[in-house]
Amino acid sequence: MLVAGLETPAPLEELWLNELSRRTQVVHLQVRGDLQNVRQAVALPDPAQEVNWVAARLVELARRGLPLHRLAVTAPAIDTYTPQLRRVLAELLGSPQSPDGWAYNFSRGPNLAEVPLFRAALLPLTFIAARERREDLVSLLLSPYYGEVQVSGGPPAQWDRAFRERRVDQDWNQLRQAVLRSRPPEAETAVIERLYRVWNSLQMSTAPAGQWGRLLKAAWQELGFPRGLGEADREPWNRLFALLPELETALGALGLTAGEFMQWLTIGAQRVLLPGPGIQAAGIQVLGLLEMRGLDFSHVFCLGMNSGTLPAPPRPLPLLSGGEKRLVLGGTHQSQHLFAAELFHNLLGAAPRLTLTRPRLVDQEEQVSTPMYLGEWSQAEMAVLTTPDPAWLRSPAIQAVFHAPEPPAFPGYSDPPLSFPLPGEISLSQVSTALKCPCRFLLENLLKIRELPEIEAGLDPRERGQLLHEVLARFTTDFKDILEADQAWDHSRARELLQEAALRALAPLSFDLLWQAEENRWLGEEGLLWEWLRLEQERYEAGWRWQGSEVAFQDLRGRDWPFSLRGRIDRLDYHPEQADLVVWDYKSGEIPKKNQVLEEVAEAQLPCYLLAVQQGRVTVNPAAAQVRAGFIGLKSPRSHHLKHQDFGAAPEKWREAAAAFAGKVTALGRRLAAGDFRPGPAPAPEKPHGGACQYCPYDLVCGFVPAPDLGDEL
Repeated sequence: MLVAGLETPAPLEELWLNELSRRTQVVHLQVRGDLQNVRQAVALPDPAQEVNWVAARLVELARRGLPLHRLAVTAPAIDTYTPQLRRVLAELLGSPQSPDGWAYNFSRGPNLAEVPLFRAALLPLTFIAARERREDLVSLLLSPYYGEVQVSGGPPAQWDRAFRERRVDQDWNQLRQAVLRSRPPEAETAVIERLYRVWNSLQMSTAPAGQWGRLLKAAWQELGFPRGLGEADREPWNRLFALLPELETALGALGLTAGEFMQWLTIGAQRVLLPGPGIQAAGIQVLGLLEMRGLDFSHVFCLGMNSGTLPAPPRPLPLLSGGEKRLVLGGTHQSQHLFAAELFHNLLGAAPRLTLTRPRLVDQEEQVSTPMYLGEWSQAEMAVLTTPDPAWLRSPAIQAVFHAPEPPAFPGYSDPPLSFPLPGEISLSQVSTALKCPCRFLLENLLKIRELPEIEAGLDPRERGQLLHEVLARFTTDFKDILEADQAWDHSRARELLQEAALRALAPLSFDLLWQAEENRWLGEEGLLWEWLRLEQERYEAGWRWQGSEVAFQDLRGRDWPFSLRGRIDRLDYHPEQADLVVWDYKSGEIPKKNQVLEEVAEAQLPCYLLAVQQGRVTVNPAAAQVRAGFIGLKSPRSHHLKHQDFGAAPEKWREAAAAFAGKVTALGRRLAAGDFRPGPAPAPEKPHGGACQYCPYDLVCGFVPAPDLGDEL
C-alpha cells in the first residue's frame, strides 16, 4: 500500500496505518526538498515593503520570459498578505484577466462576510441594532444595492446635510423630522414612508432566527434589494440567500435580538468561501502554504517567514484539558513545530528556486526569523516613491510622480486663467472670503461648493453667533420704539422683551441639552444678555441712542470695481449732543486686534460699513459730524469679553481704513476679472498658526503649498 501526501496523520489515522502495516507493506511517499533550493532569504523593513519587493521580482521574472503559471506566491499566514497582494498586483499587472490571458490567480476568494453586497444586506438590521444611527441610515441611502430609496434617479444624498445641519445623529423619529423640516418633494416623502414601514417591522425585542430571516427578506423586497445585481454579485447573493434557512435550522426557536441574529449571520458568512477571480492553471498562483503540498513550480516566493508565524502558536482550544490538547494537531508547541517542519519540507520540494522573505518590524515590534531556516538573511528595502525599482516604473502612481507637468500659465500654479463671469453684485461676506483667498471664493461662492457639516461635541460657534445676532436685532428693534415713545429706560420692560426674544430664538433647539445650558448662560443669574443689557442702559443714560439694527445696504461701488457690494450693518448708534455716529459689529468670538482692523485692514466688516455710510448707502438721520466704528464683544459675560471696543481711534483713522479697504477691493477685482483664482491665503500659513488655511475645508482641493520655512533648514 502506497500512502502519498499524508505527512501528519491524525492519531486515529496513525493507529489505523500501524494496524494495516501488520498485514501488508505500507510505503509512505513524502516530499523532502533540498535546502539548497533556497536561493535567497531577504529581510525587509515591514510587510508593505516586503510585498512591494516580491511584486517587483515577479515582474522581473515575467519579463525574462518565465511563464506566469510557473510562478507562485505563498505565506504561512497568507490571509494577512492577501489584501495588499491584490492591490499591488492590480497596480503592476492590471486586472487578473486580460485579452492575453490570466495574469494572476488567488486560490481563495474572500469569504462572504467580506464582500460589499453582504455588508449592504445587513444595513437594515445594523440600523436597528445600533440604535438608529445617522451613519447607518446614510449608508443605506447611498448604497447602490437599494433601488427603492432613489429620488429622481438618485439617492437622497441631501438628507445627510439636513441631519448634520440640524445636529441630529441618532433616533429615526428625529432623523425623519429633520428631513420633513427641509420641505421635501413628494418623492422624498414616499421614501420616508417606505423606510418607516421597514423600521416598524423590525422593532422587536427578540425573535427566532427564522422570523428575523423572513423580516430581513421582506425589508429587502420593500427597499428594492439587491438592485442591479451584476455577475460578480450573483454568487454572493445566492450564498447569502441559502445561509438564512441554514441559520434557522441551526438555531431553532432560540430568541435573538437583532444584533445577536446579525452576529450569527456574520459568523456563518465568514465560513462561506467564495471562488477567486482566476483559474488554477493560469497566471501567477497565490495560495496558502498548506495548498502548496504536491504542486510544482519554477520559482516560489514565501512571505512572512518569522517565528510566531512558522511555527504558529498553539491553538487555544479553551475547552480541552492538557492531555486532550496533546491529541489534537496544533494543540501544543511540539505539535505545531512538527507541523511547521512538514510544511517547510513540502515548500522546499515545490520549486528548484525558492525565495524567502520576512518583515523586520510588524506593528512597530522587532521580529526574528523562523527557526525552520537557519541560513543568512540579506537586508533590502523597497521604498517605491524615493528609489523605485524599474518594475515599479510601470505603476501609474509612480509615473505620475515622475512625470514633468506642462509649464504653468501662472507662475507656481498649473492651471490657466479661468474665464468665469463675475456677478454684478456680491455680498460683504463673499468679498471677505475673496480677500482671504480667491480660490476659496471660487469654490465656495461661484461654484457653490458647500462644506459638509460635522456633528461634533459642543455648540457650533457660527450658529451661536447667528442666534445672538437674531436675538439682539429683534430686541433692539422692539425696545427702540418703546424708548422713543417713553423717552425713558424701563428696565423691567427691557428684561421682559429681551427674554422673550431669546426664548423665541432658542425654541427650535430646546430639545438639545447643550442649548439648554447655553440658554442658562444667556438668561441665568448674571447671564450674558443681562450683563449686555446693563452696559446698554449705561450708554443710554450717557446720551447714546440706537439709530438702527440690521441696517441693509446695497450697490456700494468703488473705483474700478467690477462688481458692487451689499451687506448688513449690525447696529448704528448716534449721540445727538456730540453729533457722533458709531457703526457696530457684534462679535461672539474674539475681538480682532487694533492693527488688524486699522493698519492691516484684515477685517473687512467695519471699513466696508464706514464706506457705505460715507457714500450714503445707509440713511443717517440727522447727519453726523464724525463717524467711527467698533466691535461689541459677546463671547462671555467677563469684562474683557463683553465690551464696546472702538480702539479709541479718531474718525480720520477710520476714514483711512475705509479707503484702504476700497483699494484692496480694486486690486482684487482686477485679479478676479483676469481669471486669476490661484490660492493666495491672507494671512499666509506660518508656524505655529495656519493663517487663512487653518479652518478652510478645501485644502485638499486647491493644491496650495506654503513656501518652505528656511529657518528650519538652517
